[in-house]
Order: sequence, then structure tokens, then C-alpha cells
Amino acid sequence: MKAKTNFKVRGQNKVSEVVDENAVKEFVGKADKTSAELEVVLSKEVELDKNDKPFSDDPKAPRNYKLMTARFNKYEIEILDQLGTEFGVDRMNVLRIAYMALAKDKGII
Repeated sequence: MKAKTNFKVRGQNKVSEVVDENAVKEFVGKADKTSAELEVVLSKEVELDKNDKPFSDDPKAPRNYKLMTARFNKYEIEILDQLGTEFGVDRMNVLRIAYMALAKDKGII
């Protein structure tokens, strides 16, 4: 719910702004917390995508969570290309296959 509030800003006589009451309540709720309490609250917050939907932890979810950029030298690219040819995938999928295999080997997944 939006509420209309009037307040003064330095040197101005009139300021009228629409304020989201939920945002104000959320801010006030966090204001008196210790840093440890705030860390717990923030760790429970859900990250939302552009459509205000939470990101999924499903392994088959769309790949729209984070974008990473990495620099490779010519030698490393040649290895990625050779592996890509062998597996029939592009460079990025070679990296995905490699880190998933490493995660399985280390018992992460």
C-alpha cells in the first residue's frame, strides 16, 4: 500500500512523495538489529529475477542467475576447442561438464 507523506528537505518548503509502506516497515525492522542479527535476516532473503520471481535451485533451471567472464590464453582455448570437438559441445559446455565432473568427484553433488 502506498501512503502519501509530506516532509521538508533542506531549503525547500514543499516536498510530497509516495512511499511504499512495506519498504519502510522492512527498513525499520532491520534498523535496530545488531550486525549478527542483520546478517541472519539478509541471508534468508530470496534473490529475485527481472520478473520478481525467485531464482530456482533446480539443476535444469534457466541459466539466468549470474554471468561470469574469464580470460583464457591461446593454449587453453585450443584445449577447450579440442574437448568441445570430442564431446560435440561448445567451449562453455566443456567447462560445465568439467566442473560438474569435479563436483561429483569431490562429493559436492
